[in-house]
Amino acid sequence: MLADGVFRDLESISHVALGSNPLYCDCNTRWLSEWVKSAGEYVEAGIAKCAEPARMRDKLVLSTASSAFVCTEKAPSDVVSKCDRCVRSPCANGGTCSATRGGFSCACARGFHGETCQQRIDACYGAPCRHGTCTLLEEGRFHCSCEAGYTGVRCEVDIDDCAGHKCQNNATCLDHLEGYSCKCSPGYMGEFCETKIPFCSAEFNPCENGASCVDHGSHYTCSCPRGYAGVNCTINPDDCLDHMCQNGATCIDGLEEYRCACAAGYAGRYCEAAPHAALGTSPCAHHDCVHGVCYLPAPAPAQPAAVQDDIMMERPLLGATNDYLCKCAPGYSGRLCEYLTSLTFNHNDSLVELEPLRTSPQANVTLVFSTTQHHGVLLYFGDSEHLAVELFNGRIRISYDVGNHPTSTMYSFEMVSDGSYHKAELLAVKKNFTLKVDDGPARSIINEGTKEYLRLDRPMFLGGVPEDVAKEAFSKWHLRNITSF
Repeated sequence: MLADGVFRDLESISHVALGSNPLYCDCNTRWLSEWVKSAGEYVEAGIAKCAEPARMRDKLVLSTASSAFVCTEKAPSDVVSKCDRCVRSPCANGGTCSATRGGFSCACARGFHGETCQQRIDACYGAPCRHGTCTLLEEGRFHCSCEAGYTGVRCEVDIDDCAGHKCQNNATCLDHLEGYSCKCSPGYMGEFCETKIPFCSAEFNPCENGASCVDHGSHYTCSCPRGYAGVNCTINPDDCLDHMCQNGATCIDGLEEYRCACAAGYAGRYCEAAPHAALGTSPCAHHDCVHGVCYLPAPAPAQPAAVQDDIMMERPLLGATNDYLCKCAPGYSGRLCEYLTSLTFNHNDSLVELEPLRTSPQANVTLVFSTTQHHGVLLYFGDSEHLAVELFNGRIRISYDVGNHPTSTMYSFEMVSDGSYHKAELLAVKKNFTLKVDDGPARSIINEGTKEYLRLDRPMFLGGVPEDVAKEAFSKWHLRNITSF
């Protein structure tokens, strides 16, 4: 179906080819019949035919009277859907369909996601089974049915095909999906590392950086040139490890030597010669600014002497004694910049370590944040017993376990990675955990089991986690992504 007036602005059009189009000829295309008759000779050469409805089939648009183009029946949905993809209501579970150029989009009802809102936001959201199918259980728990070659709670373990391997000569067996390969020890090659390498030959000389190779039959040695070390002469020892560069100079490593790149004003082999300048006596030399930069404000202009009861009073100038000011870094305030007021994370390894809350068996934390990132750690506490709050695919993901394995998992219905400020209210009461985002409804999960509450007696991390903690949390599936917020 063509919209009325689609050719209206094409004043210089000389020909329209509609012969291959299955036209539905009713009152909605009457304008087309009138236009081809009035637009001029041979604009449409009398080839375009009506395909439907049945009473108009095979009639020419050019020669059929415009009065025959009438609406006597409802157009079939397969015809209308070519113009409006929302006609067939493709959005499931109460989603709202909006037609777009060449397609449609769905605004999903709360609790659903996917291209057609076909998926529910539950413990299986985010595909927790690495190599398997997720089945939803109760209270934020799930079960994984693994693909061939995998096992484990989340199908994360590749079944060890190296059991009974044929690798020889101390080779390392590398497990693959339904198979393995052998990583040979130095000096061996072949599928199972069964063949001894002829050392020092043109093809198998292991010595690098111009070293001389000596074949001893069962092994080889390399005679290294100046500045290199190691079995194969691949190591250039860092001569800057014990350097003597001074006064902020940069040590530059060489071959069995180093040199010092001096800071401005310094000289000498080790930059030991200081510039000829008097040592400053500024109060900033011993300032107490905690999270900021010390500076001296410009002296105030000299004030006229004041007369008070016939006694001359001299007003001291700011900075003339030990007065200084602290210019605080972003996120800090106070006279000495000692108070943390807000956080901005600029690096992937940024984090804040908080003191233990010590509020068992109940804790209430409110986070207000803004980000355009779809993944990142908001808050993490614990080890096997834990509370993890992170961004995952633009939603807030909660992982909660008071010690009653398996873990309970929950995702927010709301998307929060749009750059706007969002408020996440977190409430842990014994086994129960509740999440409320902005003005949305509160959602809860229960970590059923014999343990009653989460012990909050260890540090809590905000915005990221230390590297060692991150690796452990990721391996245990507490966090799906260990990127700093």
